[in-house]
Amino acid sequence: MNTTAYNNNLGFDHLDVAAPLLQDYHKKPPLTSKHIFKLRKSDLALFFTKKHLRLPDNEGEVRIALTILRDCGYSEGICKLLNTNSQTGILGDEDDIKRRQKLFGRNKSFLPQIQDFETLLSRQFEDQQVILLLWISTFYLILSYFSPFATAYVETLTIYGGLLFAAVV
Repeated sequence: MNTTAYNNNLGFDHLDVAAPLLQDYHKKPPLTSKHIFKLRKSDLALFFTKKHLRLPDNEGEVRIALTILRDCGYSEGICKLLNTNSQTGILGDEDDIKRRQKLFGRNKSFLPQIQDFETLLSRQFEDQQVILLLWISTFYLILSYFSPFATAYVETLTIYGGLLFAAVV
């Protein structure tokens, strides 16, 4: 934790910055010197937690994720905790890769789910204005049945055709 002392002329003055450990953010047993990596998967997840990425309300405060990054020693500190080099990366030998996969998991890339045409087409008709146009055109179609003109239904069909064209395109 930061230790601060009050300086009469300047306000609060930082005397000693002792970086808090990640155990301050969530309570886990500390990793010992036997462990190759000094971070867990849950420790890395702290950088991407929604509440840690939220912009603070008060002026002068920083995001919690940036505070955690500062406390770890920025990029060099993170590299040291992950037992890697910032210039050359990981060692890359089989044992190192197996250890990392065991601890952090395998890299996964998720492909987007492609929806079928019927689902995409039905979603085009979920808008309230489109639903209103469908109801009105159906009402016009019913009225065109009682109309003395033989082509009164054409207006309704053009509304249906326009909606279908807008949905397909």
